Amino acid sequence: RRTKHHTRVFACCRRLRCVVFNACFCAAAADAFMRSCPAVRYIVYFTRRIGDSAAYDFAGAFYAVLKEKWDVEDAFSEARRLLKTYSAQYYDGQLPNIKIRGETEPPVFRVGPPRMPLKFTVLLQKSLSRAEVDDHAADIRDRIQLELLERASLNVSSVDIVVERWRTRWELRLDNAFEIQTTETQAKAVFERLQELYETPGVRFVLES
Repeated sequence: RRTKHHTRVFACCRRLRCVVFNACFCAAAADAFMRSCPAVRYIVYFTRRIGDSAAYDFAGAFYAVLKEKWDVEDAFSEARRLLKTYSAQYYDGQLPNIKIRGETEPPVFRVGPPRMPLKFTVLLQKSLSRAEVDDHAADIRDRIQLELLERASLNVSSVDIVVERWRTRWELRLDNAFEIQTTETQAKAVFERLQELYETPGVRFVLES
């Protein structure tokens, strides 16, 4: 029942490429995922019991190699080789298996422009009334969402953009900045566009690095 639930949850994940079942008796779950999750190319699993310490070390070796090489098959081979150094009682005499979907292309490691948190703040004069701030903030919030979507392909929710009152100013900022990753070029493009659109006295934009 749990397997059916999990396959339903993950079946729509188009970017899920590798699933690791680092637990005992997972052959049925591996089969179900391979049938129901077409995006998945690799499934690593154990068919019998696996001791906790062996499972931890297997996972550590697997992800360490994957981080360095971005190659699931190499990571699996290295981690499996490590497990062979354990007494067979730690993995019930059965080493882990890997399923690879047919016609899976070799991995390609692409490096793009560096991305960073977009820490973005709009400062509004304290002399503005709450009603004026609300009007400004609503308009700027909509514009920030539109510009981030068009220029950085980021779909930011309005709840991520908050308005707070400080002693000398009102502040409108991206509250979820560390999860909103952009390249420097994208961030500057959004920033410059907003400056261009809002030359209103009392409104100042600050883009932090």
